[in-house]
Formats: sequence, C-alpha cells, structure tokens
Amino acid sequence: MVTKLHIDFNKPLKQKDRLLSLLTSRKTLAGLILILIIIWMAPGFFGGNKKEEATNKRNDTQKVFVVSAQKVQNRDTYKVVRASGVLKPVYEVDVLVKKDGEIKDIVKKRGQLIEKNDVILEIDKGTILEQIDAGEAALRLEEKNYSIAESLSKKNMTSELNLVKAEAALARAKADIAILRDNLQNSSVLAGIGGVVESLNVEVGQFVKKNQSIGKIIDLSKMLLFAPVAQTDVSKISLNDEVVINVTGVGNKRGIVRRIASSASEATRTFNVEIEINNEDGSLKSGMSAEVGILVEKVQAFSISPAHLVIGEDGSLKVKTVRNNIVYENDVFLVRTSGDFALVSGLQNDEIVLTTGQAFVSPGDKIEYKVN
Repeated sequence: MVTKLHIDFNKPLKQKDRLLSLLTSRKTLAGLILILIIIWMAPGFFGGNKKEEATNKRNDTQKVFVVSAQKVQNRDTYKVVRASGVLKPVYEVDVLVKKDGEIKDIVKKRGQLIEKNDVILEIDKGTILEQIDAGEAALRLEEKNYSIAESLSKKNMTSELNLVKAEAALARAKADIAILRDNLQNSSVLAGIGGVVESLNVEVGQFVKKNQSIGKIIDLSKMLLFAPVAQTDVSKISLNDEVVINVTGVGNKRGIVRRIASSASEATRTFNVEIEINNEDGSLKSGMSAEVGILVEKVQAFSISPAHLVIGEDGSLKVKTVRNNIVYENDVFLVRTSGDFALVSGLQNDEIVLTTGQAFVSPGDKIEYKVN
C-alpha cells in the first residue's frame, strides 16, 4: 500500500518553519548580507561616535608643561684626548764601580742632591800612590835613555836597533803610569749625571768588583709621563703637541709630546705616548700618578650643566630642545668638561635647550617655556 503525504499550503507555518524558509530563500539571504554590510560601514555604529568624542575630550584636556630653557651660543674650543699614567725621570743612570776593592768611605747618602762628577764613595787605594811614584821615576829614566839613544843615533854612534829598544821601553813606561793613574782615579766612584741619589746598596768595608752596579742616580729636572692612548685617538696626536698635565697633589703642569709608540701594547691595545715635563722646582717625584689632556681638534661647542644632559636608550648623549612649542631630543657630543659645566657640540646657534623640567617631558609634548 502506498501512503501519500499531503501538504496544505493554505495553513499558516510554524515560527521555526518560517525562519528556515526565510534563510533558505536566495533573494532574502542576499538582502540580509547587504543590510549587514551597510550597518557595519555606517559611522557611529558600535560606539564609533563615542570613541571620537572621547579622543576630542582628551585632546582638549591635554596638559601643557611649563619649563625653562636657554639659547645655544657656540664658541671655539678644542676636543681633548684624556689619558692617565705614571711619572718617571727622563734621565737615570746606574752607579758603577770601575775597579775591584774595598769601600773605605761613602761620601754621598741616599736622597742627597749631587752634581755631575761629584764623588759618591771611595775605594781603598792600597799601594797605588807608591806604585805611581815608582812608575813616574821609571818613566823619567826611560825618557832620559831614549833621549841619549836618539842623540847617538843622529851621530851614527849607536845602532838603529838600540834606538828602537829605547823607544819601546819609553812607551811601556808611559802605559804603566797611565794604568796606575786610572786605578787611582777609579778609586773614587763619581756621579755620571747631576740629580738625586735614588739608591746606594753598599756599606763601608764591603768588597766590590769592577763593573758592579751599586746604586742609581735620577735627574728630576725633567720628567716623563707614559700615557696609554686608544687607537681611535692616537692618530690625532702629533710630536711636539703641547699638553696640560694634572698631577695628583701638585696641580697643573705643561708638557710636550716627545714620542708616540709605533705599535700598540698587546695586552691593552693602546699606544704609549711619552710626554716630557719641566720640573725645575722639583715638585714632581718619580712614580707620581697624573692625568693628561691633549688638545687635538678645534670645534664649535656650547656650555651646559651636566644635569641637563640625557642618556638615550642606546647609550648616546642627548639634550631636549624645543621648536614651535614641541619637545624634541637631539644627539650631542661631549667635547670636554670644564669645572661644573660640560662643553658639548652638535647644535646650531640659537637653538633652544630645556634646562628645567626636562625630566618631566617627552619628545612630542606640547610645552610653554621661558628662556633664561
């Protein structure tokens, strides 16, 4: 048996059936999508107007900061290469003994000022004086014998061989007396330079040998500062450049660049620069520490308190400036410090730098300012 399903289209559809019929209708579905697109694009839908109103309200209530500022006034100055080092004397010599013997007297003590060729100590002369007396007598005899031989030779009364022998004997006598006199002179140990007896490591009665070093003399009239300089700066330095040296406990001194190392230290990768300093007043001592500033390049810079400088996120040095009442941040470069101020370059004359309240504003802020 076949059962037939009969649907009466005149009866009203249930609510669910109506919705299903509506969504399955192609024309109706297209119309619905078009309506949704129009609603989404309409301004102010989903609170668009409210967001714009909030933005306008915030702009209307934005704070205006009041700060102080200064105008940039550049002037000519110099970049300075700075380094530190230790002072040493330009001249220092060892005290050397020139003969074997026993020390009989120490004339100069450690720390004493001396002049060149001053006697530092005496070595036992022994019988040198007696030997010199005998040698001088022998020399006079040989001089007389040679004179006789020469006179007889001219008269053909003696052979040429006798004259040669007399001449040789005279030469030996002269050599012997010269050695004796040198020994006498070497019994006195003399200062090779003028200066200060830095060390003397012997005592009376001690036996010393020829060429033995027994102490040191230093000349403090001129000092050397050995300053290590980075490879980025060494090319800016030249021989005979004038420099300013600050010596701890003494103050400022002037010096001259005398030597620049041609190769870097393997340990530090720096170049030693030797600076000569006059020390006629004797205020500088060997081993003192000092800092040196070498003027290397003329630049335009302005003076500003270090408190007004800003360290950027990348570690660079900056200042905050203002143009048309808007805050900007500009890179600057430290030239050198001078007392309580820093000299920096990188800005043009009449640019305006914030000096008070700069810590409370950021680039892009709108401000009012007063130029001091």
